[in-house]
Amino acid sequence: MEENNKEKEEKEKNEKTELEKLKEEIEKIKKERDEFLNGWQRERADFLNYKKEEEKRFQEVVKFSNERLIKGLLPILDSLELAIISLKGKKDVGEKEDNYLKGLLLIYSQLEDLLEKEGVEVISPKKGDEVDPKFHEVISEVETDEVKEKTIFQILEKGYLLNGKLIRPARVIVRK
Repeated sequence: MEENNKEKEEKEKNEKTELEKLKEEIEKIKKERDEFLNGWQRERADFLNYKKEEEKRFQEVVKFSNERLIKGLLPILDSLELAIISLKGKKDVGEKEDNYLKGLLLIYSQLEDLLEKEGVEVISPKKGDEVDPKFHEVISEVETDEVKEKTIFQILEKGYLLNGKLIRPARVIVRK
């Protein structure tokens, strides 16, 4: 019987050690699981942040993708404006010139509407306004008494913004 008891004790001892080993292994596996889960959650959060950043970058690209085309249209708009001014300035305008003027005004208006829909804003300073280096490019200075010092005397070209970004400054002449 004593042998039986010893065997039982030995068996119980082995079972306890095995049980402890299994518990340790379970704890180890739980720690690994937690580490993997935390790592996965961090990577998931990083991926979502990356995705948001890429979406913002894409929206910026789309927002300014037509900038080159718009910059190419601005000289055409300037030329149309000059043609309109020259036709309006004629004193003896016949019916033919009047029809040309109406056509040019229509084209000019359509082009302005198109640019406005694309997010283009006109920078149109006025004579006597203060110079803002963010939006105005001073081409030259003149001596005159018509306006205050360091203010705009004449506007040579309008400036333009595309979705708030300066794409062409207004070109001006300033009083010394």
